[in-house]
This record gives sequence, C-alpha cells and structure tokens, in this order.
Amino acid sequence: MHILAGKSVPAGRPRRVRSLLKKSWDRLPACRVPCTSSFDACPDYAFDRLEAYPTPPRASISAGSVRRAAAAAAGLLLVCCAAWAPSQLAAAEKLLRWKFAQGEQLVVDIAQTTVTEAGTRDKPERMTVEMTLQMAWRVDRVDADGTAQTTQAFRRLTAKTVAPGAPPVVFDSAAGGSPAKELKTLADAVSSLLHARFQVTLTPRGEIADVTRSAETDSLLAAVPAGTGLVRLLNKEGLNQTLRPALGFLPERAVRPGDTWTHTREVETPRGRVRLVSTYTDDGPVTVAARELERIRVSTAVHVPDGEPSYELEQPPPPRIQGVLLFDATAGRLAQSDLSQTLKSQATYRKKTVAVTATTTVTLKIAAAPAQ
Repeated sequence: MHILAGKSVPAGRPRRVRSLLKKSWDRLPACRVPCTSSFDACPDYAFDRLEAYPTPPRASISAGSVRRAAAAAAGLLLVCCAAWAPSQLAAAEKLLRWKFAQGEQLVVDIAQTTVTEAGTRDKPERMTVEMTLQMAWRVDRVDADGTAQTTQAFRRLTAKTVAPGAPPVVFDSAAGGSPAKELKTLADAVSSLLHARFQVTLTPRGEIADVTRSAETDSLLAAVPAGTGLVRLLNKEGLNQTLRPALGFLPERAVRPGDTWTHTREVETPRGRVRLVSTYTDDGPVTVAARELERIRVSTAVHVPDGEPSYELEQPPPPRIQGVLLFDATAGRLAQSDLSQTLKSQATYRKKTVAVTATTTVTLKIAAAPAQ
C-alpha cells in the first residue's frame, strides 16, 4: 500500500503513518482549534505534499522513517490550517445591525431604580425611587440604507417613592380612579403624554437621528406643566438621554469576541454640559432562554468638556456607567440591556460631613408586540 498524492486519502493512508500523523495532530491543540477538531476531517488535498513511499514492515521502521513521517505531519497540519482557518475566522465575525421591517411593531419596557443614601456616619437615611416606562414602536418605512422611520408613543408610566418617615407614594397611569392629591399634577401631565405620538428616525447602528412632532402633539403637550420635565422626553436630546445609554451603539465594522469600539457624545445636565465616552467590548455569543445573543459589555466615563471628571465627587473613581447589552443578531434588534451607575458626593452641614451615595440601575427590554 502507498500514500499517493492526489488519491483518496482515507483509503490510501497506511496505518502506521496515519498513526504517526494522528499523534502529531493530538499534540498540537493550538493548530487544531482554528482548523478542525477532527483529524479525519482534513481535506484530501492537505495530503498532496506527502510523497509516495511504501510502508515498511514493523521491524524495519527506522529513525529516518519517523523523522520523515513527522515532517509530513507538520506539512499536513500547516495545509489544514491554511485551508480551514480563514473560513473559521470569517465565520466568527459578525456585523451587528438593527434590521427594521416595515409594519413591524415592538414593545419597549424601561425600568429604573435609584437608591439614595445620605446623612452622617451615625445617622444615615435611605430613599428609593422606582419608575417604569412602556413605549410602543411602529416601523413606518425603511430606507435603502436600513434607516427606519418610526412612530413612537408612551403607553404606561409607573412611579413609587419610599422615603424615611413617610408612607410610600405610588402612581400608575393604568390605574383607575382619582389620583392622590400629591400626585394630581403628575397624573395630568402623564395623561397628556400618553396621547402624544412622535416620529423617530433610527439608524441601523441604533442611533436616534431625529425626533419630530406634529402640531396636534404640540397642542397636547402645551397643557403639561414645565416643572415635570416630561415634555423633554419628546425631543431629540431628551429622548437620547432617556434611551441612548440603554440602546447602546453598534460597531462600524464586523467584530469578533474581544473586539472593542468607542462612542462619544455630549449631553446637557443640571450641572452643565458633560461628555460621555463609552467603550464597548464584544464578549461573544451567549444563550438566554434558548436564544443566541451577542453579549456586549459597556463602560461609560463621564467628563466635562475639558477632560476633568464632572461634579464634585469623591475621587477615585470618577463617575462611570457600567453594564451589559444583549443583542439578537438574527432578529436584528437589542433584546435587553442592564446598566448601573453610582455617584458619591459629600458636603459639610453644621460642621458635620454629610455623604451622599446614589446608585441607579436601568433595565431595558425590547420584544415584538403581541399579535392583535
């Protein structure tokens, strides 16, 4: 029997040489991973470099034969890597994009919890504020570049405040009956907000490119008290501040696990304009509820324009938003994001140092709207 270049390899591969090749294969896991996990799965032309030679009897195997077989094995493995590695690496790369479809309807649920602890070391106080917001998205048109023109609306808003020495204050826009006296202003404002419709332009990378409102929507919002801040949700900057961190920002090019990309933007805050620098890291696919999702870590540093950390906060560390995004590359939309931020500050009151720690967590979930 001979090993003949260009012939059927499994049938023509001598048993002893095949055994030597497999031993070399088994000792080179670094090459095996990008190529293939099976020795027998190597393509036939990977053996073309082997010269035809007879298989010697067991007693006549020499050191030279072993060396020749080992050299052949090395050539085989190199050819295998060359044949398989490019396709495997290419398969590992993913171009992450939103895939909007005309007529598609989505439900967006946002839940935010802020826990604030303030006071002196011997007398701390704790306050918790929980809010939920549900939105409805309808895709009206998808442009040739994948940009979507959508109509969006707020469906429901809930709020709950728990403060020391006071009963909890609870609000739910879906609840019937008259609201409590202290919640009437909020209830009236939310009622107008829930009747508003606005148009949002979304890019395939998840950017909010534009927000517009009709004259009818503007007339509805005229009744909303300015002090509630709810009207700001219906302009480009306000909606960006509400949704942008949770929606994330997809990379320009295809990525594989371990790749990073950044996104910088500026926002207006009560303390002035600040710059947010977000660094994203692709952690690769994970399985959640039988769905394969791309796990993306995000860390956002908060700075004032001149590069100094914003606010008068304890240092280190500077304020930072941390979290994880789960993107469904098959469906072409974000499935869920979880973000958190902790801010620490301190002030002197009556010769005592008052420390304030505020921890905010935000969870956003997007799903297809139930069939009607």
